[in-house]
Amino acid sequence: MLVQKLPELDTINSEFIKQEIRRLKKVGIKVTRENIAEAVGVPYTTFANHLREPRSFTIPQYALVAAFHYLSYIEKQYELDMLRNRIDKVKESIKHI
Repeated sequence: MLVQKLPELDTINSEFIKQEIRRLKKVGIKVTRENIAEAVGVPYTTFANHLREPRSFTIPQYALVAAFHYLSYIEKQYELDMLRNRIDKVKESIKHI
């Protein structure tokens, strides 16, 4: 998915982030809550607790938006790596012709 429509800011919540994490893991992209929390600049325990119980543990909305953008970045990097691998395979097959 090279072109992605960005969601509205009010739709980016803890449930949305959890769904994105699950979706990326299904595709085979390794993503952890620790990495997301570190990239966003929120303590891991606060971030993880917010994903479990958003009403009890709050984090700023900008942190959730940043988490979404970080997940998008990871996905794009994965797609680029896949494309590079395909290009390398095509180059190898052309060399053998």
